[in-house]
Amino acid sequence: MGTTSCTLIMLIYNQREWVGEALQAAFAQDYSPLQISISDDWSTDGSFELAQATVASYAGPHHVVLSRTERNMGVCASTNNAIRHATGDFIVVAAGDDISYPSRVRRLVEEHERLGLKYASLFSKTIPIDANGIICGRELPEYRVKRELLSAEVIGSQGGVAGCAQAYTKNLFERFGYLPDAGATEDLMMAYRAALVGEVHFVDEVLVKRRVHERNYWNNVIVGANRNRRIREQSMTRIRRHLPDIVAMLADLERAGLPAEESERLKLALHQHEQEERAKLAFYEAGPIESLRQIRRWPTAAPDDWQQRFEMICRKYVPLEYSRMRRVLLLLEQKVHAARTKLGHR
Repeated sequence: MGTTSCTLIMLIYNQREWVGEALQAAFAQDYSPLQISISDDWSTDGSFELAQATVASYAGPHHVVLSRTERNMGVCASTNNAIRHATGDFIVVAAGDDISYPSRVRRLVEEHERLGLKYASLFSKTIPIDANGIICGRELPEYRVKRELLSAEVIGSQGGVAGCAQAYTKNLFERFGYLPDAGATEDLMMAYRAALVGEVHFVDEVLVKRRVHERNYWNNVIVGANRNRRIREQSMTRIRRHLPDIVAMLADLERAGLPAEESERLKLALHQHEQEERAKLAFYEAGPIESLRQIRRWPTAAPDDWQQRFEMICRKYVPLEYSRMRRVLLLLEQKVHAARTKLGHR
């Protein structure tokens, strides 16, 4: 019997093939007392009905609440919905296509109690599985420590954390309010909030089997016809959904009450990231000639700037697999390096 009141929230959207297994993994958690708050974002493939039947047949010790959004609203709105029904002070997040290990909630609660932090976000390792549940990659440390989260290079970016491996204190919602319904990176925003007023910690254990398939939101597993076009369309969708997150993060920064110098530095980093995202979107949306003009007006000059531009051009115009273009780019870089080294010895 634990001393921390805990809620595991599960976010479901059109995951009928896997939601039953995900729910059984939630029911199998060995931490008690545990509430499970399930939010369906208006699935159209029968996921909600399957969840209803699975919950109705559950007779275990955990308290289970199933709800759904009033329409398909996105992952942030679904998170808000799950939180409104949550009674626990510590929140563990699960996705409707992933599998949590039975010890997951208990281990995260143990680490949270050991740290004794008022505001916190925790992450664990994950291991990827394919649509059939077969391990298909290496363990991943899906986390950013506080120093990295608040750096100008990472802040506001779309990578670095994974919601399926995340947990956080519920009082972050009391401090900052609910997430923007239009947002798309609830995991990054919650870690960012914790980093602003508390700490972000990493639990060095695999606690989640993370499902990798073509319908993942942050999917890079796109195969078949028109692959480049579909990657390009997905990139535009990601950027459009991420822009409201940046606006919300700016508002969170104001609420955090940081020292003026630190606040100004982070604000500048967020505005710079917003410019980068808008420049990428303008590039993808423009015609052939205008897009080349757009790429020349790139707002930053990072060391990998031209590599990033090259990759974007490949995504938009080159009729080859994107992964093959990356290999071509690396080969070209190796040849240039070898040529420069040879000239340097003369």
